Amino acid sequence: MGPCAGASGIVGAALWARTSLRRHPNRSPATPFEFPYRHKGSPVGTLTAMPPKPTARQAKIDALLAEWSSWQRFQGLSQRTITEREAFMRRYFHHTNEDSLKITAPGILKYFERLEESRGKALKPGGRWAYAQHLRAYSLWLIRTGKRDDDPMQKLPTIKKPPGMPKPIPEQELGKLLHAAGEPARMMILLGAFAGLRISEIARVHGANLDRSTGMLTVIGKGDKPALLKLHPIVLDAARDYPVDGWWFPKHNRQGEPMDEALTREAAAAVIRRAAAVAGVTVSPHQLRHRFGTVLLRQTLNIRTVQELMRHANVSSTQIYTKVTNEQLDAAIDSLTFPTAGD
Repeated sequence: MGPCAGASGIVGAALWARTSLRRHPNRSPATPFEFPYRHKGSPVGTLTAMPPKPTARQAKIDALLAEWSSWQRFQGLSQRTITEREAFMRRYFHHTNEDSLKITAPGILKYFERLEESRGKALKPGGRWAYAQHLRAYSLWLIRTGKRDDDPMQKLPTIKKPPGMPKPIPEQELGKLLHAAGEPARMMILLGAFAGLRISEIARVHGANLDRSTGMLTVIGKGDKPALLKLHPIVLDAARDYPVDGWWFPKHNRQGEPMDEALTREAAAAVIRRAAAVAGVTVSPHQLRHRFGTVLLRQTLNIRTVQELMRHANVSSTQIYTKVTNEQLDAAIDSLTFPTAGD
């Protein structure tokens, strides 16, 4: 319900703003919330509701996390990793009363217990491991910068990283998806399934990075590492409809015009998911990359070749993307023969 007119309208507007701010928990606290109001007999203006001043504790947390983010950028970590770590630590401090410089092992245990209680189920092994890694990274940074002497994570059991389970999209479902998808979703799918690109790499494909005479595409992968990839003829054929110089998947303004800015990884993933919904297929963008690694290993039987094509620093990472099919298991059993009696 909007604010009333006149002097009382301004008071009503402030109350309305307070209510509206509560309705938008995802709005950045640093961004004022603006809404229209009208004085009696005057044109519509704008009343700005400024966020409340942060508490001393919150200001301390903000300053620490900003310093930690700068440290991680200097390390060369991806912005995605930095953002995920910061978001987790903000949630941790929000749900605990611990001093940001003095997190404790008992406090960490209690946080995990409350987290599982609120969800009504145990955390998945992968999530538990990832959260522990965030806490460990934060604690080690405090130690390295002389802000504390001990690591509370050392007083807790070690959480082992669970082995990854490959989930390649089945070939039949990939066929349905490609058949139903229009552009640009179809090209995104091809880049994932036939070139093994990550969704962040797909979103930022630029026409100038493809040498059409050689079929070689330059991509910037994890850790901002450049790589030169040979594209499949199917992908090259589809590339003829995409710009030679410009983002293949640009953002668009409100008028629907392309901008000189690439899509975010989230927006690109949404394009693929919408295409999957139309095709009646359930798939995540990373399952396309899983398919790339699985099929390559099946065809080449050379995990080192697949490692290079998938740009993994360690071959153990490649093993996550491989899958021995039931057909291969059956064939292995069928290959056993009964020995003949010797003369």
